[in-house]
Amino acid sequence: MRPTFECDLGDTVRIEGVFRNVDKTKVDPTTVTFKVRNPAGEVTTKIFGTDVEIVKDSLGTFHQDIDANLEGWWYYRIFSTGSGKAATEGSFRVNRSNFS
Repeated sequence: MRPTFECDLGDTVRIEGVFRNVDKTKVDPTTVTFKVRNPAGEVTTKIFGTDVEIVKDSLGTFHQDIDANLEGWWYYRIFSTGSGKAATEGSFRVNRSNFS
């Protein structure tokens, strides 16, 4: 799992997946999927080419921006199929606001 980080309630958090073949050359996988679990336990699944929230930045590089609208731990998994098959997971903590 990737290292965790902290942010503040109301931030926009960008998570990113970079996909490479066995030669370490960036490739566009057949399918790119982002799963995010918020602190309430709700899981959303977004797929590149189907959901506009997944953006292709360049060859093999994709991101999703998340509205950090709940305090607590958020978890994500980014994975692909086909050429460039890979997976990564990470988490981040949204800090409580002193004004909520």
